[in-house]
Amino acid sequence: MNKLTIVGLGPGHLNYLTMEAMQVLKESQVVYLRTDKHPVIDSLKEMGVSFESYDYLYETSEEFDEVYQGIKNDILEKLKISDITYAIPGNPFVAEKTVQLLMSEYGADMIRVVHGTSFLDAIITRLGVDPVDGMRIVDCLKLDQAYAANDDAMVCIQCYDAIVASELKIWLSEMYMDDHPVVVLKAVGIPELEEIVHLPLYELDRYQGYDHLTSVVVLKNKATKRASYDDLVRIMKLLRSENGCPWDREQTHVTLTPYVLEEAYEVAEAIVSGDLFALEEELGDLLLQIVFHAQIGRENGDFAMAEVLDGICEKMVSRHPHVFGEITALNSEEVLDNWEAIKKEENKHETVTDTMMKFGKSLPALFRSYKVQHKASKAGFDWKELDPVFKKLHEEIDELKEALKNESSDGIAEETGDLLFTVVNIARKLQVDVELCLHQATDKFIDRFSRVEAEFTSLGRKMENSDLEMLEKAWERAKK
Repeated sequence: MNKLTIVGLGPGHLNYLTMEAMQVLKESQVVYLRTDKHPVIDSLKEMGVSFESYDYLYETSEEFDEVYQGIKNDILEKLKISDITYAIPGNPFVAEKTVQLLMSEYGADMIRVVHGTSFLDAIITRLGVDPVDGMRIVDCLKLDQAYAANDDAMVCIQCYDAIVASELKIWLSEMYMDDHPVVVLKAVGIPELEEIVHLPLYELDRYQGYDHLTSVVVLKNKATKRASYDDLVRIMKLLRSENGCPWDREQTHVTLTPYVLEEAYEVAEAIVSGDLFALEEELGDLLLQIVFHAQIGRENGDFAMAEVLDGICEKMVSRHPHVFGEITALNSEEVLDNWEAIKKEENKHETVTDTMMKFGKSLPALFRSYKVQHKASKAGFDWKELDPVFKKLHEEIDELKEALKNESSDGIAEETGDLLFTVVNIARKLQVDVELCLHQATDKFIDRFSRVEAEFTSLGRKMENSDLEMLEKAWERAKK
């Protein structure tokens, strides 16, 4: 096999080119360039170095990946004939897809990599930022794959134009306030071309000089960064610490149970009411409860948030094979069928009764009843028609009347439960949300009652001192 030598050209100025790289370039008969749009090329040509560029692929290809594949394929073909020297901007292992492709497909023992100073070195030196204090590299062309975190400084590479800068601004706005400091660096390390512009985030896409040598650095500034999930975890850890809050330190999984239920109900209430501002707040309150329990689990050595996240991520991937696997699901019904099949496989030794038992008594009673009946129906234990259910309803009403005649308090409670269970069954078969419709009926009652109460107040009368006939007439007026 012929030898492939990959040379890093540094960020741009000849001073950044290593002595080893200079020697290899001068000794090569011809050097193949990913692009000749690099400031050091003219200086090397003056020294007699011969180049051939792959810039033509950028002009004829529709996507960058097509360019990179084309370069890789051409170099591999050339290697069948002779040794090849391939030069790229910066460091061969920093944001260089063609090098990754060549390293994966050509024999590693037949590849020599000559170090090149990265543009990151130039940025660090120019801004005086120590990466040990925390620094992330983000590819502006892959923001949909980037992890959104704002604890560290951030170097955003490949910010080629104002359109990319605008997309970057929108992405960063989820983590930082509008006036958060950013730095636009163009041709950093090339004195005659270098531009360094400090801007607030909201002006990021107004800079006019973006090109292939431009990067954006997001600086650390606690005052203008938005709160993150990690911030909440740190706050909870502090509250539970020796120097934290006495009340928070005293809490256990058991004592927090009412608060979890309360916050979940308040989230549901905000959704039903359509109050999105309330929903934003209540979701935060519910998230606090999750982080609270995870911190207690961590302190007790039972589990930490990492295990919680591992579990739910693994479950979501396994339960969505139509997204992460090879199974096809054309509609929501097929998705739910797949979900149930996967759950059944995961719990293959579990009976339907075992599943029903998992619907704990902490659930709202109507909702728990609905879930149990739904499971029974899935197992085939259900009437196909609605008429038998109405017959059952009348049967339960008669049994409740009988219990009243017998003045049996236990019997009355039991028959009332059976009656409610049957009403839930009717709602399930009619595909009516039993919790929602009962809330709506309750709200309707409150609204009409308020009208009756207002009427009596306007007349200077008290409802409790009025006869039933008068109350019923007022009620009928309130219904109109």
